[in-house]
Amino acid sequence: MISLGIETSCDDTSVGIVDQSGKILAQIRASQDRVHQVWGGIVPELASRAHLENILPVVDMAFRESMIHPDDVDIITCAYGPGLVGSLLVGIETAKALSLAWNKPLIGVNHLRGHLAAVMLACPEMAMPSLGLLVSGGHSEVIYIEPDSTVKMLGETRDDAAGETLDKFGRVLGLTYPAGPEIDRMTFIGDQNAIQFPVTKLKDGSMDFSFSGLKTAGVRAIEKHPEMSKEDLASSFMKAVVDQLLDRLLLAIEKTEAKSIFIVGGVASSAYLKERVTKLGDSVGLPVFVPPPSLCTDNGSMIAYCGFLYQQFGRKSGLDLQPQSRLPITAM
Repeated sequence: MISLGIETSCDDTSVGIVDQSGKILAQIRASQDRVHQVWGGIVPELASRAHLENILPVVDMAFRESMIHPDDVDIITCAYGPGLVGSLLVGIETAKALSLAWNKPLIGVNHLRGHLAAVMLACPEMAMPSLGLLVSGGHSEVIYIEPDSTVKMLGETRDDAAGETLDKFGRVLGLTYPAGPEIDRMTFIGDQNAIQFPVTKLKDGSMDFSFSGLKTAGVRAIEKHPEMSKEDLASSFMKAVVDQLLDRLLLAIEKTEAKSIFIVGGVASSAYLKERVTKLGDSVGLPVFVPPPSLCTDNGSMIAYCGFLYQQFGRKSGLDLQPQSRLPITAM
């Protein structure tokens, strides 16, 4: 069987074509970074317009890369939430049109579940139950996956997400949007201990995150230390973000019976985060699984593969499928 997946939840237009064995036949991504760089962040209306321009060419390029015919596709899948409503709408309506034109089943996929599918696609050997971090521009969550594929959210951010925090800090530091990759690079150059940022700990002892205080502290540090190099500032800030992520992950490890650890989401492509989590895994005797960078950022392949997992549970969608700006990872 072959699944075509459409991902337009935010600012990347991506289409993936995957077979049921997990082989990626095609993965095309049209980035909107240049569109949003001038604004220092994502402008929803511009994002939806760019998706309209990109979606059909990206679908066409995916078929050219895979060298298959639409008749070979068995299911059409698309992300229906969470995300920017205008952006999601472009992918959903395109998927509906293809489903009707080719007479193929339509399956709407939770974008966050797609990120979990990415690590299953890339690392089928991952032992269950598994515990991990979903870290992206809009989400920071501690996730537990049971052997029967039940998903539990053990912790989430109470304000800003880790990726959003890095981008906002980077903007004040004078870096180009998106700032995360550049901050990650600078982390290996600068002094991580140049500034000792505090690690936020919640009084109720929960596994939730809170990055708003750190974001404010980072901006103040930039203003207070104009003599300090950008590399030292970025390195210290990145360490503080990852320190909080690992603090909650370690707490979750102590409270669960996980057999493996994973990281998914756009921030999972961070070499520094991967290095730190791998060291944590080694210290507690648990293997760590991370998809390749191409499957960490939003992509159609994870949506396509997640469609197969949904199909196993008899999940299908109708032409009344609508975008959802908010959708918990526990929802199908």
